Amino acid sequence: MRAFVNLEKLRFGSRIKFRTDIREENFSLPPLSVLALVENAFVHGLQKGDREGTVTVRSCRVPSACIVQVEDDGIGFDAEAYGNLHGDDGPKAGGLLKVRYRMETMTNGRMDIQSFAGVGTVVTLQIPVSERKA
Repeated sequence: MRAFVNLEKLRFGSRIKFRTDIREENFSLPPLSVLALVENAFVHGLQKGDREGTVTVRSCRVPSACIVQVEDDGIGFDAEAYGNLHGDDGPKAGGLLKVRYRMETMTNGRMDIQSFAGVGTVVTLQIPVSERKA
């Protein structure tokens, strides 16, 4: 993920900022899931709008889950309709659909999306955790 972000910074300079707030690292999630969300945030949230912006990745632990969020302050989109959007080259939001499928099938987790036009998008991954019995 950091290598991708560094390449994007080379391409777009100070227009794009990347921040992290990692409070929990002790969990597993499907490979490349966060990278796919970060790439979507840069490519669809910030670059399409040709604007300055910030992508933030954060993680934390709550009693029953580990939470990972990828947030951008980009152009936003209609989160309710994202699975039904189709472009010339196939379904739009294909990366999001794949991440959601992997979260549900590989971790029994979930993915939620909040997005508002002109404001940005927050994608939240919830990975269930269970306490080990002594």
